[in-house]
Parts: sequence; structure tokens; C-alpha cells
Amino acid sequence: MTSLIIASHGNFADGLKQAQEMILGHQNFVFTCSIREGEGPEDLEKRAQNIIEQLPSEEQLLVFVDLFSGTPFNTFQKLYTGYENRMTIITGANLPMVLEAVSGIQANLNPREIAKTLMSSKDTFIKSIPEVSVAKKPAQVDTPQGVKVASSKPIIDGVNHWNIKHVRIDSRLLHGQVAIAWTKAVRPDRIVIVSDDVSKDKLRKEFMKQAAPPGVKVNVIPISKFAQVYPDARFKDTKSLLLFEKPEDIESAILETEKQTKQKVSLPEINVGTMAHADGKTMITKSVSVDKNDIASIDNLVNMGYEFELRQVPTDTKGDLVKLIKEKVGA
Repeated sequence: MTSLIIASHGNFADGLKQAQEMILGHQNFVFTCSIREGEGPEDLEKRAQNIIEQLPSEEQLLVFVDLFSGTPFNTFQKLYTGYENRMTIITGANLPMVLEAVSGIQANLNPREIAKTLMSSKDTFIKSIPEVSVAKKPAQVDTPQGVKVASSKPIIDGVNHWNIKHVRIDSRLLHGQVAIAWTKAVRPDRIVIVSDDVSKDKLRKEFMKQAAPPGVKVNVIPISKFAQVYPDARFKDTKSLLLFEKPEDIESAILETEKQTKQKVSLPEINVGTMAHADGKTMITKSVSVDKNDIASIDNLVNMGYEFELRQVPTDTKGDLVKLIKEKVGA
């Protein structure tokens, strides 16, 4: 097993841990170790030793420090001499790194594997608004002989269709829980946000694209586009994670697709993560609220044969959405 130790000046490490828990929940393998104003390196070293000594002797140690050559870094570099086979230190700690590490530990990756992932994707952790261009040498891309370039025209054969691996309703759409936890669990090639509102909002659309996890492409499409993409056999090998803001949007996408193609839309169990509270809505969990339109769409989708489950992150226990609505609303 691996434990994550976040070390910093002041309260920074505690803040990172608290922020991580808001997104991925409490993890008993995450520890913090800080140096306070007026303290010396020996105080931090004592805290670090106390953490390590309470862990099993074979426990792997992934250490994040805030600043290269700062006191937290120097302290753990000194300790490293006695733990070379167990410890990996990475500088420049930030929230995306912590989320990536927690997900990696949950997936049973060792510290060196996590470090390799972080170092290969470090450029994705920093974004600017407006986006600032940095000149890069263009990559040389050659098309191997005998390899055909994919057709740009839709291929409708009535048999093959879009490979949809996961469908989620989340009023926040693409955020930390999706970009880190669900992407790790589903391993999609592509995240597709199906939303009329976002597809019309240039700034919000750009934000969503910039939130793309490393190695995963993000597309934003209107609901009407879903009906065009779903039956296209060119996407049968594209593993996709779909995000919708509300049940009504899924219902509309399915009905429009079946109307145009005469095909039944095949979807996995629909995951409900967050449906924000608003006037006129009834709270059925701390993260999910519904109104009469939501309930009508959910009922219709259930009658059409689609199934729902409640989970914010993959490690949560599945909840029964329909049962909870009946209990809370009486619908």
C-alpha cells in the first residue's frame, strides 16, 4: 500500500488535503506535515518521523512538498537516505497533483508509477485565461504507408454505433470528480458534454475543453448533434464518457435519435452525481435535488428501459435514485 504525505510551509498542506476531501472524499492514506512560523527544521523532521513510524514498515511513501529547496523539501531529502526503497519525493505540490495521486493510489499504482504519470502530464496542470500561446516545435507526423485516413463522412450501417462507456448527470459537468476519479475508473478516449447551453456559450465551452484530463479529448455538442453522432459507425471504437446537465437533456437526445434513426439508443446505467438545488426543487440527497420536470423525465426514461444509480465518485456505494425520489417526493 502507498501513503501520501503532503509537506509545506504554513497551512498549505492542510488546505490541499481539505480541498481533496471535498472532491474525492476522506482518504485514510493522506497525511499532512507542516512547518509553522518560528519553528525550525527539527520540528518538521520530528513530525515527519512520527507519521512514517505509525505506518507499516513495508508502506510505500509518496511525498509532495510545496517548494524545491525549501525546508519541507530539505527535510524529506534528508530522510530519504534511510527510505530510498520506499520514498518518492515530488516538488511543486498543487491540487491537481494531489487528486491524481489519490486516484493512482486507489488504483494500486506505486509511487514511481504515479510520479511518472505526473511528470508526463505536468504541463496540463497550469492554464491561463485568456489562453497564452507558447511556441513549440511542431511534431513531425507521418502517415505510414498502407494506412488509410478515416472517412470524414458518416458511416451508417444500422449495426455499429457510438461506443458509450459511461453516462453521467452532473450540473457542474466537467470538474474534479469527473476529470480525475471517473476518468480513472472509466478510462475513456473522449469526454463529450451534451448541452445546448454550453455549446452556445463560447467562454464556458472553452473552460470545459481546458479542463480535459491528460490524454483525453473533450468535445461539447448540442443535443441535436447527439442524434447524428450516435449511429455513426466511425465512432464504434471510440470509448466515450458522456456528461449531461439534467435528465431532460438525456431524454431529448434519446427521443431525437430514435426518431431520426429508428434505432433504440443503447446506454449503460445512468450515473447521477450532482443535480444542484434551486427554488422549487426537493433535496433527496445532499448533492441531488429534483423538480417535477426532472421526475417526469426520469420516469419516462425508466419506462423506456434505462436504469439510474446515484454516486458522486466511483468508490461510493450505489444509491437507488428512483427509490429515493419515491421516499422523499412521493412520486
